[in-house]
Amino acid sequence: MADATLRTMRYDQIRTLVKNHYQTLLDQFRERVNAAGRPSETDLAIRKGSLGIAGGSLNDFVSLACQDDPEGFVGRFCEMYGVEGDMTAETQQMLLEEIQKGQRDFLTATLALDSSLDNYEFDNPMNMLPQLGRSPVGIEQSVSIAAVVDKYLEEGRIASSWAPKTVVEKGETLALLVELIGKDKPLASIDKRDAQDVKAVLLKLPKNRNKIAATRGLPAREAVKVVGPNSISMITVNG
Repeated sequence: MADATLRTMRYDQIRTLVKNHYQTLLDQFRERVNAAGRPSETDLAIRKGSLGIAGGSLNDFVSLACQDDPEGFVGRFCEMYGVEGDMTAETQQMLLEEIQKGQRDFLTATLALDSSLDNYEFDNPMNMLPQLGRSPVGIEQSVSIAAVVDKYLEEGRIASSWAPKTVVEKGETLALLVELIGKDKPLASIDKRDAQDVKAVLLKLPKNRNKIAATRGLPAREAVKVVGPNSISMITVNG
């Protein structure tokens, strides 16, 4: 798709791009499972939580999955496939909508693939293939978001998966989410209402709150009550 640009992309080209991307990720996931076995409980819990975000509203997806930077998120996605150029608002909207659907269906497929390994079925060899249309089994309800985040960050550090700057950024972002949602809340119970609550706080949260004397060290919900510092703008949160 190197001949396409962000300004001239057709809807069918966008869908092909997104489908090929997530198909590649699914193939890689299946190969990892075939080679090394089933994913950890931490990995599955993260996928289940991410599926809740991908299955929600587009605004919540932009706020949480795109980290309030839809243009940068879409731009980086397209750069991986050599699609460049100026992006219209319409193209950005279509890309975000299709990426959200692709993310939702990819995560559903990985969870269904894992759940298909719970049993052996000998009557028909075809039944041993991944059943991507099957609903994923539930993740352990008692796993708290704080425990999952700690395990996720620990595994990333041990595997040296991220650059030092990325470790810091991920830690800060996830710490804020844990603070706002509640460290003891089970990850599997996080829903659209939680996402809306986080977004509502982010809209009022002062910029650089840890660098401002009046808000330094304050919990996020207390920092939003401080009058004076500029809050994160609606454009930043909604894109």
